Amino acid sequence: MKELIAEIKASEGNELSRAQKKFGPFNHSAHESYAVLLEEIEESKDEMSDVCEWLHDYWIAVKKNNVKRQKESLARLEGILSLCAAECVQSAAMCRKALLSIEKNEKPEQSGESEGRDE
Repeated sequence: MKELIAEIKASEGNELSRAQKKFGPFNHSAHESYAVLLEEIEESKDEMSDVCEWLHDYWIAVKKNNVKRQKESLARLEGILSLCAAECVQSAAMCRKALLSIEKNEKPEQSGESEGRDE
């Protein structure tokens, strides 16, 4: 698992570099960071919803002993899981970009100002 996480972190870095070249190295505000993250995470959720649907389809095929449909469902599920993983990598890269944007603009007296998840 450690090797896989290292590969994912490398993919996050590659995605961050791609996004920085296309959209600039930093976000302009925390609001922009939030909007970008929201979009990426919603896309991840959409893919995960498709995963659940195809998993259910696979289960129905298993119960009916329909091997052809099982294979079709698994092939589709594998592809969608890859898309979901890619969306999660993009989300993680945009988290890193948001953090870099904060650090770029942070004044020394601002660090540690508020702890936790404030509303």
